[in-house]
Amino acid sequence: MILSLNPDEREEMILRETIDKVLSDNDIESKKKRFLSDAFQTNFGGYHVYTDRRGRIKVEYVSPEDCLYDSSKEELLTDVVTYAGKQSTMTIGEIRDSFEISEDKEHLLYKLAYHYRTDYGNYSLIGNTFNPEWKYASVRPYDDYTVPVFHIWKKTLKNVGYLEGKDSYGKFVFDIDKDISVVEERSEGRKRTGVSYPETAYEGWFAGNEKCPVVLEWGEASNQFREGANKEKVICPYVFFMPDNRGSMLESSAVEKLIGEIEQLDMSAIKIKMAITKHPPVGYALD
Repeated sequence: MILSLNPDEREEMILRETIDKVLSDNDIESKKKRFLSDAFQTNFGGYHVYTDRRGRIKVEYVSPEDCLYDSSKEELLTDVVTYAGKQSTMTIGEIRDSFEISEDKEHLLYKLAYHYRTDYGNYSLIGNTFNPEWKYASVRPYDDYTVPVFHIWKKTLKNVGYLEGKDSYGKFVFDIDKDISVVEERSEGRKRTGVSYPETAYEGWFAGNEKCPVVLEWGEASNQFREGANKEKVICPYVFFMPDNRGSMLESSAVEKLIGEIEQLDMSAIKIKMAITKHPPVGYALD
């Protein structure tokens, strides 16, 4: 059947099958239900769309209390924000497996575990002195300690210097040079430098808090989602939705708006019962 289609039709079919597989692999129906439930009950819903290390598109549900976001006047908060992120928890062992933690930085993981030794169900039996042998050990006594971690996405501008013009043979040349920061003429006017400022994004993982901060990973984001004629606009990988938001960031949920009406109905029902109790029919007594 595919062979009987023209190239455009085959491309459209393959694209549709790819989208269906991505949605199926991410169990999108269950995530939609959780997202809509959150939006109805808390007036906020969120999820994270990203490409994992193996190049697969992942859609991850984010609970409202774990979302990190900038203020906005839009319902879709992440359309215009400069940063977004999420909070989660990981064990020290999971952190070590997920990020490149050198042996020289093992003491930072120990300090992190010690700081949270009485939180997240951790047991406070760990000593207050780091053992240098733990740098090279295969198992540490704090590997199963749970600590908070944060993923942060930040949008910014990037300086891209370039050189364009013609070489001595009259051939057109165009090169990108990160060391170029000014606009000037070169090679007797045959070449000129320039600077462009496209959007880019940085992202990273952090653990702990201001008293015990640990940078797990930080750098320019790979596999960025972009749009625009020249792909100049970076799209935030987080989708945070707050219905009816106009900038206050405090809009009530549908459930919260109904609570007052329901309470009034309850009060009316109680008043009716009290009136009936006070005026029973002749020959009856109501308890």
